[in-house]
Amino acid sequence: MKAARMHEYGKPLVLEDIPVPDIKPDEILLQVKACGMCRSDAQLVDGYFRKYADIPTPITLGHEITGVVHKVGSVVPKVAGLEEGDHVVVAPGWGDGVCRHCLVGNTHICPNVRWPGFGPYGGFSEFVPVPARYVVKADRRLKFEQIAPLTDAGMTPYRGIKKLRDAGALGPDRIIGVFGIGGLGAYAVQYAKLLGGGAKVVAFARNADKLAALVKETGALAVETDVSDPASVERLFEAADKAGPLEIAVFNASGRTRGPIAELDPEAVRQALLVGAYGGFLVGQQAARRLLSRGTGSILFTGATASLKGFSGSVGFAMPKFGLRGLAQSMARELFPKNIHVAHFIIDGQIEPAGQVVDADRPDRRLSPDAIAETYLAVHRQHRSAWSFEVELRPWVETF
Repeated sequence: MKAARMHEYGKPLVLEDIPVPDIKPDEILLQVKACGMCRSDAQLVDGYFRKYADIPTPITLGHEITGVVHKVGSVVPKVAGLEEGDHVVVAPGWGDGVCRHCLVGNTHICPNVRWPGFGPYGGFSEFVPVPARYVVKADRRLKFEQIAPLTDAGMTPYRGIKKLRDAGALGPDRIIGVFGIGGLGAYAVQYAKLLGGGAKVVAFARNADKLAALVKETGALAVETDVSDPASVERLFEAADKAGPLEIAVFNASGRTRGPIAELDPEAVRQALLVGAYGGFLVGQQAARRLLSRGTGSILFTGATASLKGFSGSVGFAMPKFGLRGLAQSMARELFPKNIHVAHFIIDGQIEPAGQVVDADRPDRRLSPDAIAETYLAVHRQHRSAWSFEVELRPWVETF
């Protein structure tokens, strides 16, 4: 069969002929019909994951997989309903099925997880062996190339919005904002309309014209916004006002530029400050005006380790983060007595990307986006007799 494999990090994939893989009794052999191209694939080639798991080559990439069942293993139960010729998608993140994470459905963070596309077998090949329990039947009317990305890019925002719904954060009197309408953001807007229980969906992007088709399909509100421009931020909040009263504002925008102090581009540093610090002021000011009139609400700012200490070569990141933390401190001291909760979050560690490779010796070594979101929501819901101002979030293996 044909397969596109990586033989060296940093080098192009090689299209070559390799044997069709054998399958275990509990697996199916899938004839691949389509496979999405994820940013994690590019990161894998670039060597991004090597510091976590130096995967031996050759590697067959591709984890957003869909196709047709070619062969069914001898012990795959009949109740699985899988037959040769079935159209299926592959759920990546194959857990062992017995750990505490697998038992609650979080197979992707199983300490013994396996990922297609991060080893000898992946979707950039004509056939791939897959554990039968990670195969989901698909309607034959669906196009393979449309459903393949749903297995990863589609599932990521789905999980996040589903958790918000299950936590009671969505409903007819709520507003959900989606910042950045790329591939995942476009999915998020659609899921928000489906799962939001009547919540108003607001989509934020630098170029709203690109969102015309999505807005027409979902009825979301798209607001073109540059957080470093006072007039643009004001228009953003005026647009959101029409959807309903503000309850919580989260500033997550970040500007950064890295390099030796003698070589930094002054304009790049200025832009980092405008986005990361000045943008926080503009968003915080508009949010404060509205929450003060309501007499309640939360304003949350996302910081980083660089908010507390400047590292070598990180002037262009530490400056805006130090400024944002100072802004949050001043706002908290002013607004706490007025029943407005202001909090600053230190995100210390790498955030878990889609398509991660888990080191079995150090599970949960990266920050889960779901866990971060749950913490933000918990802080927003704190009783005012015990408000937090600064919360540090880091994986259990992070040194500090």
